[in-house]
Amino acid sequence: MRLLLPLLLALALPAVAAAQPLPIDQTCAEVTGCFPGDDPGFPVTITQPGEYVLTSDLVSSPNSSWIIYGPGVAFSLDLGGFHVSAGYGIRAAQLTLRNGSLFTSAWAIDGGFLIEDVTVYAGTLGGIIAYQNLTPGPLTMRRVSVACGSDQTCILCSHCDFEDVVASWENLPNGFRAESGRFVRFTSWAGSRIVVTGAAQFIDSSIGGFDVGANSEIINTSVECRQGWIGSTENLVRAGANTLVRGSSFTIPANDYPEPCFLSLPGSVEDSTFNVPRLGIGGNFINNDVTFSESTTATDTQYVSIGPGSIAKFNRITGSPSSPAHQTGLRAYDNAEVRNNTIDGVDDGIICTENCIVTGNTITNYTGTAITLGLTSIFCKNTIDGGGVAGIVGGITCDAAGVPALTPAGVATLILAVFPMVAFVGLRRLRG
Repeated sequence: MRLLLPLLLALALPAVAAAQPLPIDQTCAEVTGCFPGDDPGFPVTITQPGEYVLTSDLVSSPNSSWIIYGPGVAFSLDLGGFHVSAGYGIRAAQLTLRNGSLFTSAWAIDGGFLIEDVTVYAGTLGGIIAYQNLTPGPLTMRRVSVACGSDQTCILCSHCDFEDVVASWENLPNGFRAESGRFVRFTSWAGSRIVVTGAAQFIDSSIGGFDVGANSEIINTSVECRQGWIGSTENLVRAGANTLVRGSSFTIPANDYPEPCFLSLPGSVEDSTFNVPRLGIGGNFINNDVTFSESTTATDTQYVSIGPGSIAKFNRITGSPSSPAHQTGLRAYDNAEVRNNTIDGVDDGIICTENCIVTGNTITNYTGTAITLGLTSIFCKNTIDGGGVAGIVGGITCDAAGVPALTPAGVATLILAVFPMVAFVGLRRLRG
């Protein structure tokens, strides 16, 4: 056994030596070539897969082509804490990039892309681009900072998996595009927009505008949408169906140029805070705080709306008394439940169409109508305190158990609601 161990170590030494990263520096890049297959002058051409490491800064002309070029090759590049500056940048089939900075572009073609502990200042071809078979490919980033200009694609990938990433780019439609993504502790500029066509998950992040697909999640995330001097007529805060929002905050100025970002979240929203001009919710809206951001436009309308069959409960909605815009606390649609909400300082408190249940709400300091309901909606145990034009208009009052009261008005409303159905069924039977 004592003789066997040294022999095994001796056999392993050549393999260990062969695995050492191949060095790249400014001198070999320009004068001698850095390794077999690389001629003197830029780009440094990589023809073999493996590990490579910078041992100096690497600088080429801003008008030059790729500074490191490895088409069809999967390789790992340790920047060694050094800086790469070039017109185009780094191209590879699959690329792992670590530990340094780039003033240029980084492309991975035909495979995956992993970047760790790197700062990227975008070059003429954009920022960080991941392709696979001529379509966007996967991109993983850890502890990365990316800054891009106004005429570039900053980040492009199929599935983005980011942790501790800071990215800034101006608000172009193609500035950041992905098919799906997971973003943990991700930060982007408030005037930018993230476009993810599929599901996106944001956790503990701070982001600007977004346009994400169905089944997304926004958890413990701060969202601040500012269109700034660039401007756009598109909705900059928008999510697909079944999106879940929990424990997050949204800030959208009402008078941003040329119009405010519209917030559309067709899913469930819980335990979140909003300072927004208006808010459209497709699912349940539970235990949130909403303050309408100040508007100077009298023709504007500000409201929170929930979709048919949704539940809004335990929310606190506050208007802006000095705003000339018309403010409605909650707009709800057929079969919705509106329970135990507190609404203060708006024009109209609650509006709900047919078959709604509106109970236990408190509406104060309103100036228009506290509650407006369709004929078949039910209300009870609401507290109304304000100098508005009207209290409750429409609907059927109910008793303490939530059963519609048999008042003359209630009976008449029920008859009006039920009669068309009875008449229709009877007519069909007569015809049969």
